[in-house]
Amino acid sequence: MHMTKIKKLSLLGILAVMASVASADTTEEDYVKSYQSTNSREPIPLVVVTPKTTLSTEGHAEVSFLVNAKGEPSNIVVRKATDQALVEPVTEAIQQWKFEPAKRNGESVPCKVILPIRFVSND
Repeated sequence: MHMTKIKKLSLLGILAVMASVASADTTEEDYVKSYQSTNSREPIPLVVVTPKTTLSTEGHAEVSFLVNAKGEPSNIVVRKATDQALVEPVTEAIQQWKFEPAKRNGESVPCKVILPIRFVSND
C-alpha cells in the first residue's frame, strides 16, 4: 500500500458548540455535501460527528489522523488545542467519522489528514 501525501482538510463550517444554522441541512450535512465533487486523491468525508463540549469560549484544535483504505480514521492525535478540555471530545468525535478513502491508480490507499477545527460559543 502507498501512503499519499498529507492532506489538509479545511472545515467549511464550524464543527462544535455552534449556533443554529438557518438551513434545512445540519452543519455536518452541509460539510459532507461540500466534498461531494472533490478529487478522490484525498479522503472525502461521508459521516461527520460534531465534538460535544461544554467549552464556553472560542477555541481551536488541530488534529492529525490516518484514514485507512477502508475509510476509517485511526491514530488520532490532537496536535494543538487552545484548551485541554477539547482533546477528548474531538478524539471521540473523529473516531466516528467515515470517509471515502483516498485513491491512487483506482485503488484505495491510506492517507494522513491534518484537520483544523474552530469552536465558537452559542452566544
